[in-house]
Amino acid sequence: DAWRLATLGKGTLEPGNTALIPWPDGRRPLEPGEVRLELRCGGVNFRDVLVVLDAPADDDVGLEGSGVVIEVADDVVEFAPGDQVMGHFVGAGSVVVADHRKITRKPSGWSFAQASTIPAAFLTAYHAVVHLAEARPGQRILVHAATGGLGMATVQLARQRGLDVYATA
Repeated sequence: DAWRLATLGKGTLEPGNTALIPWPDGRRPLEPGEVRLELRCGGVNFRDVLVVLDAPADDDVGLEGSGVVIEVADDVVEFAPGDQVMGHFVGAGSVVVADHRKITRKPSGWSFAQASTIPAAFLTAYHAVVHLAEARPGQRILVHAATGGLGMATVQLARQRGLDVYATA
């Protein structure tokens, strides 16, 4: 049966504030564009800590990870059952449903754990540096909190793109 990790709304990181609960939605029929994954590893980031501490959020913990495709909607041609993937989706559990546009194949040399750490930080950094800032080689970038997950991803991406990086810790 499908299950997912849920917070119990106590606003603490103490044991007993999370539980594995049944998740029948994990077995619902797929809608166009969706892919069902057997989750192998979920990424945990600062947003998840805030959710456990009872910060307002649209969804419970879990928004990225890696796994194996077990089913695709009829219109999805990029993926097939058995593909190893990583990406964004809602929830952390045995089975998750993802929009096919928010996942990609896991590099063959990476473990599922390694792949689960990439999507949120690096896609956010990429969107900010490439699409929003339209940064070009030789430009300067200031990265606040460069020692956090998003900061480290931004520094790596900025250096790879030829930017002069200034950072705070």
